[in-house]
Amino acid sequence: FLKTYFPTEFICAILSSAVSDEEKLINLLKSFRNEYPELKVHPPDINISKNYYAPTGYLEIVAPFSAVKGLGSKVSEALVEKQPYSSIFDFVLKSGNLGQGIVESFIDIGIFRSFGEKEKIMLEYKRHNSIRKRVGKVTNGDTDLFSGSLF
Repeated sequence: FLKTYFPTEFICAILSSAVSDEEKLINLLKSFRNEYPELKVHPPDINISKNYYAPTGYLEIVAPFSAVKGLGSKVSEALVEKQPYSSIFDFVLKSGNLGQGIVESFIDIGIFRSFGEKEKIMLEYKRHNSIRKRVGKVTNGDTDLFSGSLF
């Protein structure tokens, strides 16, 4: 019944059940694409993704944050909890102590594509980090002076 009348939701449920088994996930995706050639699976998106495969339209699905290798379930849950994000600055502010390498990896794989082009986002992020480091040096490391701001 679900497969016939709600194929997108059915596919999401099956893919979500196999999210921890990469080989099984690949086989399922191949199978579903053979059965539904118009199926589109989009990469994770900072404002749309959840902790499971989610429908975004008829036979359109967005991958979960758990599809990002090395991203733990606690980080994934925190990202979903703090959605939506309005910009890379808003993301940095809300995400707190995510490492620079993780954020740059997110930018590289296109999680922030709703904010614009990767290159521009990366430049904004690096500029933001540079300012934050300079402010930290000026205040002798007392960054509490700026708590609640973009720094």
